[in-house]
Amino acid sequence: MNMLFEQAPDLEDIRAQLDSADAAVRRMAVMRIGESAEPEAVGLLVQALGDRDCDVRAEAARVLDEFDALEGLEGLIAALSDSDEGVRTAAAQTLAENKSSDAAPALRRGLG
Repeated sequence: MNMLFEQAPDLEDIRAQLDSADAAVRRMAVMRIGESAEPEAVGLLVQALGDRDCDVRAEAARVLDEFDALEGLEGLIAALSDSDEGVRTAAAQTLAENKSSDAAPALRRGLG
């Protein structure tokens, strides 16, 4: 079977998975968001930056690197102050790789 035209993930399904009580399910949902080209996907990732599980938050910061959206920039800047070092590191790496002219000053402020 030729999977040349793979279907993008359904954001409604992902949204439901982000509400799961299981952190592993939420983390997998965040990973699936990266496969979507929908503008709404960035909002779901920003929402996931506020998840109660640090692995979900870190994954959201990493996946935001796949989008060139200013909407995620503020969430990444806020994640630089996260209580978990892994989240802070993921946010800093994503900001460092961001092509936006706003990313570098934000990264300096967040790490300063």
